[in-house]
Amino acid sequence: MGSVWLAEHLTLGSEVAIKVIEPANADDETARRRFLQEAKAAASLSSPHVVQIFDYGIEEGTPFIVMERLAGETLGQRLERERIVEPELLSTIFTHVGRAMQKAHDAGIVHRDLKPDNVFLVGSGEELVAKVLDFGVAKAPRHDDLGTSTGALLGSPLYMSPEQAHGAKVVDQRSDQWSLGVIAFQCLTGRVPFQGAGWGELIAKICRDPPPVPSMVHPVPEGFDAWFAKATEHDPGRRHASVRELVEELRRILVPVSGAVRLVSSAPPAADASVAPPGADANAATVELYAARASLESTTAAVSTRAERTPSTVWRWPIVAGLASLVGIGFWVRSQREEPAPPPTTTASAVEATPSVSAPAASEEAARPPEPVASAPAVSASTPLRARPAPVVVAAPRAVPAPSMSARSAADLLRERE
Repeated sequence: MGSVWLAEHLTLGSEVAIKVIEPANADDETARRRFLQEAKAAASLSSPHVVQIFDYGIEEGTPFIVMERLAGETLGQRLERERIVEPELLSTIFTHVGRAMQKAHDAGIVHRDLKPDNVFLVGSGEELVAKVLDFGVAKAPRHDDLGTSTGALLGSPLYMSPEQAHGAKVVDQRSDQWSLGVIAFQCLTGRVPFQGAGWGELIAKICRDPPPVPSMVHPVPEGFDAWFAKATEHDPGRRHASVRELVEELRRILVPVSGAVRLVSSAPPAADASVAPPGADANAATVELYAARASLESTTAAVSTRAERTPSTVWRWPIVAGLASLVGIGFWVRSQREEPAPPPTTTASAVEATPSVSAPAASEEAARPPEPVASAPAVSASTPLRARPAPVVVAAPRAVPAPSMSARSAADLLRERE
């Protein structure tokens, strides 16, 4: 609808911002009236959390608005850079935005275009101040509701309430509550709750589908699921009674009395496709059920992991020792089952087959104890392992006894021969 320029006040020498209507809309009477209505709506709200309006006029047929120059960034720019907003910072931002919107609602003004790009952050840390911008499509009392009387769609579809997306003629302050709920969802999860390939699909999802459960998208502070479910009820009558109530409840969730924010996640494991997000009637009990199931599944997975690791760490060496023992016992049992070879025996046939030896050789052999030798035929490759041929025993050579005479008579016989 327009562009904003940095300018200098010629008398005061101070910097200001000047918003001018787009040249293409300068001759459109509805656009000119809406531009004037924006200036009047913002100027009527004396709040440090609404951009301050200094002047309005028309220069050479072009309407313009003079307002304070803000140094900082929009919440949209912060999200593009950091994706997630910390709970404490989000609590501060919503406290300031809530004050501005409560004052606007008390004055009968509905913004109808709340989004991160229309929330400006000035300063940082404890000095940070959030201001609401752009009342260009605001609905104000004592002014014609430009556009909606003909069913025109006004606002930013990603943050529209179902009644606004339907083009309903009556859109009140509860539509702004929906937009604030969507902004909080995006700040804590890093994405908007509804997405579509085109505006038509997006609008259909907003009007038809139940909002997703935040903790199934990203870990969020405990209690935020129920808060978001109420802020985005399809029935406006079931939302919070006021923006003040909505913001106060959110602050208790983001900054609890204990000072510690507990993040919860009810996202099911990737392999479990049976868990579906609850519908539009999601409440705290349903959210707690999903969180309990996720906790149980994660605990079971942890126990299973420990059970799988136990044999390879604690029982590794005992198992190896046990297997070695079993192998040893198996060899022992097998050796016991095998019959030992019979001891060498001397048979008559074997002795008779032994060649005779002379007396001198017999005397030398008699000096050494006999050594039995057992010989068995070699087992060929075709012989089964357990087939053992009968042993063939070869007896030791038989010692032939010397002539029966004493040692003295033998010596005498030799002397006589000499």
